[in-house]
Amino acid sequence: MENTGQMDIPKDNSFLKMEYADRILFIKDKLDIPLKQLAEKIYSSLRKNNPNDDKEGEAEKKYVESFLKAMQRSKENKGVTREKTILRLKEAFTVLLCLPEVKKLNLPPDFEDWENRDNAEYILDLCEEYFQLLDKHIVVQPNERFLKNLNNIIQAANNGHIQAQTAVGEFYFNGGTLNIPNFSLAFDYFSHAANQHCPRALWKLGLMQEDKDFGLSPNMQLAFRYFKLSADQDFPMALNRIACCYGNGDGTERDDKLFFEYAKKSADLGNEIGQLSVAYAYYIGKGVEQDYEKAVEIYSHILSISFQYLPHCFARLGYMYLNGLGVEQDIDTANMCYATVKRVFDKRYPDAKDDIEGFELFLNLDLDIRPYTILNGFKRGLKAKLLGTNSITLNERMVSRYSIPDDEYKIFRNNFQKV
Repeated sequence: MENTGQMDIPKDNSFLKMEYADRILFIKDKLDIPLKQLAEKIYSSLRKNNPNDDKEGEAEKKYVESFLKAMQRSKENKGVTREKTILRLKEAFTVLLCLPEVKKLNLPPDFEDWENRDNAEYILDLCEEYFQLLDKHIVVQPNERFLKNLNNIIQAANNGHIQAQTAVGEFYFNGGTLNIPNFSLAFDYFSHAANQHCPRALWKLGLMQEDKDFGLSPNMQLAFRYFKLSADQDFPMALNRIACCYGNGDGTERDDKLFFEYAKKSADLGNEIGQLSVAYAYYIGKGVEQDYEKAVEIYSHILSISFQYLPHCFARLGYMYLNGLGVEQDIDTANMCYATVKRVFDKRYPDAKDDIEGFELFLNLDLDIRPYTILNGFKRGLKAKLLGTNSITLNERMVSRYSIPDDEYKIFRNNFQKV
């Protein structure tokens, strides 16, 4: 195939409406090279700052295989699998645009920016970006790009765009622009997306069915069914909620083995809440043989990748170092763990009583996976309790989800007060 250095852009900007896989194939044809070779070029560009980091070529081989697999799956529509595929191809496409040989093709100015607001995949990008920020507990409000395109996203949702329906549901669920939740609208949008088997929407409906605070009559059996439909698509947060349901007997019969099985699936997909559930399972022997060493390993791993669950992890590690469970007994390290948790507690609740009343609730709140608009309500209630007032309503199911054994809590409380 002759390469003239110019791209034959289809008329009426239809090229801008191509999915990432189609665009990658279009460029491949213009460069006249095999897709595997193109993947190798993309990988080389990704690793250019660490040229000696893959001496045996194993990482390159895995990347190329993953890329080719993503290209094959790009036309499938399987919920979370498709979303991950698009994100993987988006990264590859972004790198591809920076290759010298691609730059010589004289791409149109709006090629990379993709400013066509009617493009379904552009809408998907905005929604996925919002979901990632929510899942990392970084924001409740969407970022500026999302808000700038809010009308287009709502229009896409009303036209049946699944991710847009879910994103608009999240938007209203978390308070909209006025930070006042509209659970009725959120439920409607989540329901439309759930009817198209969207795993995130099914998970959210399950959460809404758990608690009367969302304007619905609590129905754990229905919540369980929503979680199960989402978990069947390997949605990480739904997998962990199913684990909790089996672990507590919420909406289904208690089954500790299934608790561990689903928690492990969630953890293997990188969900930190799932990893905490697995650590807890090893810690007390829930659905699996008790193994303090594995519990220490997982709690330490979580701390190495995120500080969001620092209080809970250090609380567990402090107890294990204090008693020599899974590690050699080390009083100094135990006290360091307790002191770290106390610093976090004092920073978040500077006016709290010294007797740390309700401290167990503080630890468990760090494990909650609900949106901050709801989570903050519980934290405000906790602060009221710590200050000795009566203006507090506790969600007992949430508090007991990862409850600390009495003997452990007494030891922890005593050492916490000492530091």
